[in-house]
Amino acid sequence: MSMQQIRELREKRAKAVADAQAILKQASMSADDEKKFDALMAESDAVAAQLARIERAQAASDELARRVDQRAGREQISPEQAHDDIKNTGAAYMKWLRYGNGGLSDADRALMASLYVADPRMGGTPNIRAAQGVGTGAGGGYTVPDEAMRPIAEALKLFGGMREVSTIVGTMTGADLPIPTDNDTAVSGEIITENSTHNDGDITFGQIVLQSFLYSSKIVKVSRQLLQDSSIDLNGYIGRKLGQRIGRIQNTHFTTGDGSSKPRGVVTASTLGRTAAGAAAITYDELVDLMHSVDPAYQPNARFMCNFTTLGLIRKIKDSQNMPIWAPMANGNPDTILGRPYQINQDMPAATTGLKSVLYGDFSNYHIRDAGNVILIRLDERYADALQVGFLAFLRSDGDLVDAGTNPVKHLIQA
Repeated sequence: MSMQQIRELREKRAKAVADAQAILKQASMSADDEKKFDALMAESDAVAAQLARIERAQAASDELARRVDQRAGREQISPEQAHDDIKNTGAAYMKWLRYGNGGLSDADRALMASLYVADPRMGGTPNIRAAQGVGTGAGGGYTVPDEAMRPIAEALKLFGGMREVSTIVGTMTGADLPIPTDNDTAVSGEIITENSTHNDGDITFGQIVLQSFLYSSKIVKVSRQLLQDSSIDLNGYIGRKLGQRIGRIQNTHFTTGDGSSKPRGVVTASTLGRTAAGAAAITYDELVDLMHSVDPAYQPNARFMCNFTTLGLIRKIKDSQNMPIWAPMANGNPDTILGRPYQINQDMPAATTGLKSVLYGDFSNYHIRDAGNVILIRLDERYADALQVGFLAFLRSDGDLVDAGTNPVKHLIQA
């Protein structure tokens, strides 16, 4: 899409938002005004979603270029050869999806083994592993290579919102990962006189331990007829199905998990910032108080988080000057609430009696730990009598809010 078309989309969204805010500035809104406002905001959201898809496509193109340059430098080959190798690896992986291990030639296996590199954050070395030992039996599976993993990774990231704002930590093994913390905020220095002794000021350390809970996609069964249909984007189809399933449960746990045999979610780990006066309403003053309950040290990277329905309530809130507190993107910056960006997370509780409906703070302090990469297993024999093949993905992960004691994320709770 050309820059002119992108500019036109942005102008279209800006007009819809301006028209909606003109309605909102009225002293009172009729039922028809409310319908017009909601319709204009729905139009704005649709255009914003289209722009986001364009940005993701550009990001994918940029990432491919980065990987081509990385491989060309590592293997000392031309960028054209590096690009062909990445493309051919995806083709080889598609053969495995469609035909199993028997469909791979020796050249396919060699190419995948040379190209697949574990996440560089984990210092991985080139390899391709069977999920059950080092053989390639019918029950075995492969660690998903980069090119084929993209639909799974994208589904994991885009599904709920937590992975978009959290710190992602990758490790090679699933051993407990301790993250040390310290809170020295109550200790200050001192003035001493000549020849006086210095007082002790020891630092008290703590730690948060991230484990590796095993998340499964459950089995996705695909007919052999579909596998043989070359017109089907099989990698995208299977990747999205498996990634969405793991993404759904992980985002729920990263948001509201209780920490018992599962991750502790950011809502659970957050601390009280403000209690709302209403059971199902939010006011301007309450959001301001929530913002200012978070320490200034966390403000530069702070943002709001809520579900889409709650955002609808917030969009109608006006300040003391009768100006909306929600504003659309400007100069390439994201939409804001009270001048701060926000993240939509559909696993956030509703604005209902006693629930924590809005979070505010620095979500980079929430750490998501992935142990290893996504593993995909192909089950050829289990469903052979039904002419189906089963696919199963799993990923070991955990998450928790790293809070040294000064509460980086706080919540608004309804009365």
